[in-house]
Amino acid sequence: MRRLVKLSRVLTSLLAAWVATISGVAFASDRAPPVKPPQAWDLNQLLQAFARSPGLSARFTESKHMALLAAPLESAGIIYYATPGVLARHLERPEKSVLVVDKDQVRIWDGARWEVVDLGSKPVVRMFVDSFVRILQGDLPALQKLYTVVFAPEAAAPNRWTLTLRPKVAPMNQFIDRLELRGDRLVVSELRIIENGGDETRTLFFDVQPARSFSAADRARFFPAPK
Repeated sequence: MRRLVKLSRVLTSLLAAWVATISGVAFASDRAPPVKPPQAWDLNQLLQAFARSPGLSARFTESKHMALLAAPLESAGIIYYATPGVLARHLERPEKSVLVVDKDQVRIWDGARWEVVDLGSKPVVRMFVDSFVRILQGDLPALQKLYTVVFAPEAAAPNRWTLTLRPKVAPMNQFIDRLELRGDRLVVSELRIIENGGDETRTLFFDVQPARSFSAADRARFFPAPK
């Protein structure tokens, strides 16, 4: 079961990183001019922006804080996304690895061999993937079936906000207390995953390349599969 929780945490970081990187599209894409922001952002605006996202890439750093460890576990790498919904997480340190989410499977390359996970046989991981698909589709009613959703702009800076997702269905609520995404306007900068036992994973996003396209060679390189 700890293997599932670990994989769920990786998937959550991957998918939330994709959410973070699409946030720059409204201001950085050549397809649409910048739009003057309102006084405060709301959840519907964010979900609509997520639903319009193109392909992209972004760097991330991640810190895992555990009660049993004196120092956090640190990692860093690059996130890639290509339509129609293929996600990849290339870990650069502490060890190189690749994780690809494609349709109903997760492919993991550890530098020596592939492992393919069927999401149909992993209900915890399947629920994580399904819930973030709802975010990316802008489907708030479906998201609210899985989470208690709270969107809170900062009083002193209304363009800044925190989106809290608290799982309310099993088996996810047995492991995760809440997910917190923080951002400014359409830019999501941080994800916190707080587990029921108190352990926490914090992910920061930077060097975003929105509206990125991928050639056939790029897809083979960034979204690999076992041969």
